[in-house]
Amino acid sequence: MGTKYFCRNLFITLIIFISGCTSSKPPANLPTRYSLAELQTLTENGTYPMEIEVDSMPAVISQKNPGYPDDARRAGKEGRVWLKVFIGKDGVPKEAKLLKTEGEKVIFVQPSIDAALEWRFRPALFDNEPVAYWITLPFSFKLGTKK
Repeated sequence: MGTKYFCRNLFITLIIFISGCTSSKPPANLPTRYSLAELQTLTENGTYPMEIEVDSMPAVISQKNPGYPDDARRAGKEGRVWLKVFIGKDGVPKEAKLLKTEGEKVIFVQPSIDAALEWRFRPALFDNEPVAYWITLPFSFKLGTKK
């Protein structure tokens, strides 16, 4: 009798699992695939989605490391900053927003933003056309080994 119920429950579980695997809905966390015309319209209207599907991601051409703030160096502070950076169709960063920090929060944010805005990129491509794109840039602030 126990085996009968076990087999029935296993059968029901498999049916639920299989039906979930064959769902026609795409996962919610995938980037959206817009047409080039839709992307141009969004950009012209001053809005741009954070997650879009592109054929190739932006590539770094040149980068600048942020300066270590003197106050943080004297105080022995270290930290990490992650920025969300909007790369224009021309490969120039247009905007940088704080995503998260570890360690000392305030003191490292502005040097990170200033440095990120000086980076240059080969822009993202969509249908062989350059498009604007949001990327995440991490910056680490670590002091050298202490004697």
